[in-house]
Amino acid sequence: MMGYSRDSFYRFKELYDKGGELAVKPILKNRTAPEIEQAVVEMAAMLGAVPLAIGFGEGSELRRPLGLSIIGGLMVSQVLTLYTTPVIYLYLDWFRLWAQARW
Repeated sequence: MMGYSRDSFYRFKELYDKGGELAVKPILKNRTAPEIEQAVVEMAAMLGAVPLAIGFGEGSELRRPLGLSIIGGLMVSQVLTLYTTPVIYLYLDWFRLWAQARW
């Protein structure tokens, strides 16, 4: 996972250097195969939890919160992994350059 994040960071940095703040839009289009596979696996898991989230019948009051928490957790993890990690790497790189220039 760390290798995917680094690759995403370098692609993000390249796009940011080229396009400034407009670089966010191309990031969503320029996904690599491992990132797409991860998104597909997470979508399959979310779809698998849909019957839990919308279930009716006996015991559904216990299963529904479980299904909603699975779906919500997978959505949050996908956003954190695929979209915010490259931004964090960018800020860390800026901090490294700032620290090198300062000392």
